[in-house]
Amino acid sequence: MIEEEILLDSNIDSWIEKNRGQFVTDIINLVNIQSVAEIGIDKFPYGSGCAEVLVTALNMMKRYGFITINDNFHYGIAYKEKKKNKYNIGIFNHLDVVPAGDDWSFNPFEASEKDGFIIGRGSEDNKGPAMAAFYALKYLEEKKLLNNNFFIYLGCCEESGMKDLDYYLEKNKEPDLSLVPDAVFPVCYGEKGIIQIELQKEIRNNDIMFIKGGKAINIVPAYCYAKIKNKDKSISDSKYNSSKIKITKEKDIVNFESYGIAKHSAFPENSINAIKVLLDSINFRKIVPKEIEKELKFINSTMNDFNGVSIDVPFKDEISGSLTHVLTKMDISDQKIKLFYDIRYPVKSDGNTIIDIISDKFSDHGYKILNIIHNPSSVEESKNEIVEKLTIITNEILHTHFRPYIMGGGTYARKLNNGFGFGMGIQDNDHINLKTRGGAHQPDEKVKVDVLLKGIKIYIKSLKFLDKYIDTINLRKK
Repeated sequence: MIEEEILLDSNIDSWIEKNRGQFVTDIINLVNIQSVAEIGIDKFPYGSGCAEVLVTALNMMKRYGFITINDNFHYGIAYKEKKKNKYNIGIFNHLDVVPAGDDWSFNPFEASEKDGFIIGRGSEDNKGPAMAAFYALKYLEEKKLLNNNFFIYLGCCEESGMKDLDYYLEKNKEPDLSLVPDAVFPVCYGEKGIIQIELQKEIRNNDIMFIKGGKAINIVPAYCYAKIKNKDKSISDSKYNSSKIKITKEKDIVNFESYGIAKHSAFPENSINAIKVLLDSINFRKIVPKEIEKELKFINSTMNDFNGVSIDVPFKDEISGSLTHVLTKMDISDQKIKLFYDIRYPVKSDGNTIIDIISDKFSDHGYKILNIIHNPSSVEESKNEIVEKLTIITNEILHTHFRPYIMGGGTYARKLNNGFGFGMGIQDNDHINLKTRGGAHQPDEKVKVDVLLKGIKIYIKSLKFLDKYIDTINLRKK
């Protein structure tokens, strides 16, 4: 048995090294497509960019001998063959990306390999891991090592509400087991609940021409700008400018630009919210009428922390930690204030209670709710055969002692019965400075090729294990 494992490891390593160049090329070809989901923009359900990347990925997989399905550009499927009376295991990935945002040192959609990294929007989240998972399945199918049905799912709307997966689940029987390579190794067995809430208030305002910040509801905004009417000639004094704020004056209009540090809104620690930077500057200079200043101070007060205290929901539990909240988008214009908050709450908390508390707080200040998206928390058993064995495989390959975990990020796993986040990132990997750039949803997003290659090996051995023992595993049934 030991000799067999050594031989398998040697064969896997040789195959991965032989296919490395094409693997990197395939990822780059996908990263170079600007696949930000745009719902209702054109004839495609999530826009032409998502349609293009889906077709490109499926055509590539077809060239490698896989059967492919494009279901009206909502999602794609790739598989080798369907065997009767066998288990179905799905590997769920997404090809849509968040907007590139600002402050990139590289073109976000002209990727290349540099110093062992692929740099570009979507390289880490989720195009690189999607291709790594596919290459693992490709190896196993080439070597004819699988007895059950495995397939790759390619989604196009994960970052914008997961409507693609809802569409899939309405039409298809759910797999017996699902893995989602959109997290970090080893196994994520639970995800916090997600509440995304849009609020609006009408105001009497003749002084603020506009204040706008944020590009997506799941990114801490790195840029905010404003135009405000004011005749005070001292306002634009350059001595007040810094790396975080720039103020200029043109006649009776003051222009503000603020700069922060973007991060995924599920992990806001060490980020800097550009909206707060801008409101701090405006409030400090007292250049708007008292009534408007009061509104801005209230908005600013909701950003005094990331853990729910400033919006009256400081919930936490022992297994998933503290609630997090971020004001991710703001638009003040045309006599209206619009605010967008992204909230990730602990798995033991009640989402509806949180919504009620937040609704009461903002209604007391004259806001009404325009829209709420609520995805409840999802938790599988932390001590089961799948979690334990996949964790063992991961630690054996990486020579680590990682433990399964719960996270604030939202992936397809939360909508799938027997669904687990599984890689492709590596915990505490120091190749990215997560305080400033390089991570998912940040400028200069990048992925280390060697990490993905290790991910291929982990997936090969994990899928091989699942294929051999799935009939002995106690799978949860709906």
